[in-house]
Amino acid sequence: MTVAKYFIWMVFMRKLWVNLREIKLSIARLSVASLILFILMLSNNFAYGADWCSVSSVKARALIDTNFYSKVKDRSPNPMPEVHSEGTLPHQGIRDESIKARQDMPIMLKAALSWRATGDNKWLQIAQNYLLSWFSIYKLSFNPIDEDRLLPMVSSFVIIQDTLPLEQQRKIRGILHRWASGYIVRMKEGGHSNWQSHRLSIAVAIAVALNDREMFSSLRSLFRRQIEKNINSDGVTYDFRARHAVHYAVYDLVPLVRAALAARTMGEDWYFWRAPNGASLNKAVDWVIPYAKGTKNHKEFPNAKGFDAARAKAGVKDFSGNFEPKQASTLMWLSSQFNPQLASIASELSSTPPFYLKMCGQ
Repeated sequence: MTVAKYFIWMVFMRKLWVNLREIKLSIARLSVASLILFILMLSNNFAYGADWCSVSSVKARALIDTNFYSKVKDRSPNPMPEVHSEGTLPHQGIRDESIKARQDMPIMLKAALSWRATGDNKWLQIAQNYLLSWFSIYKLSFNPIDEDRLLPMVSSFVIIQDTLPLEQQRKIRGILHRWASGYIVRMKEGGHSNWQSHRLSIAVAIAVALNDREMFSSLRSLFRRQIEKNINSDGVTYDFRARHAVHYAVYDLVPLVRAALAARTMGEDWYFWRAPNGASLNKAVDWVIPYAKGTKNHKEFPNAKGFDAARAKAGVKDFSGNFEPKQASTLMWLSSQFNPQLASIASELSSTPPFYLKMCGQ
């Protein structure tokens, strides 16, 4: 048993004993079989949460950033009831404040993953503080462009949920269920742009986190519809066709690959699934490869209109000039989890994978 699993089990058993006392359940009146069943029911989320990461805690322990704790131990979380940067230019509305607040996300997740790897409560205290601060005040907006960046809240909850009091677990699980359900309703209304891809990324992660099989089944159908509607048989995405920018092909695909990684936790392969029209996520990622390698160039947004034109005029990075291959680094690293040959391309763009991929696998 790894150190992290040992600590998780000890925390769980202590919490179980406290809960038995709180509800005044007399163990003496329970048969051995009933008590075992009761423990298994309560520990279901514990067992499932442990499967969220495919990277072992032993391997993850060797990857911990030793300087990270000193940088964040005295930092306070900066949650906001609303974050919004989609459709805004620098310094408009609450864009700047939202970007600053979202800096909490990697701190929260890195602390949760560090605790998983070591069992050291100093990491757990940070992860709990950030997680509970955000869930206590954040109001769901169902804007997938804004909220996709909040996915570390879902991952962090899965990892540390069994260290939280049962009431807080129930509250957060209820929020997550409403979050995913709201996106499913919106997805069923139609559309197949990158917004739909980001809705899927959020909702699939939550369905897997909650181990909600019915929700997951609905999302499987919606994912397959998105692949068929968004991607051509040659791998070209809808958003590339609409915006004439490889930037938007990447922006379309990253959330879909994240959804496929979450689905893999449920034992399903969405990355290589092929739609009746021949489209697949694998083909779409392969289409990006020449641009990621720099063997093909592309002038971005040549006929920019509306907000794309406004961003180019304002000098927003990546909205003018040629496609910069490094924009595809995250896509290549994520996709390398399915196609290991992509790791060499990814390492040319960024020397190391994102920390959550190294320490967790998704």
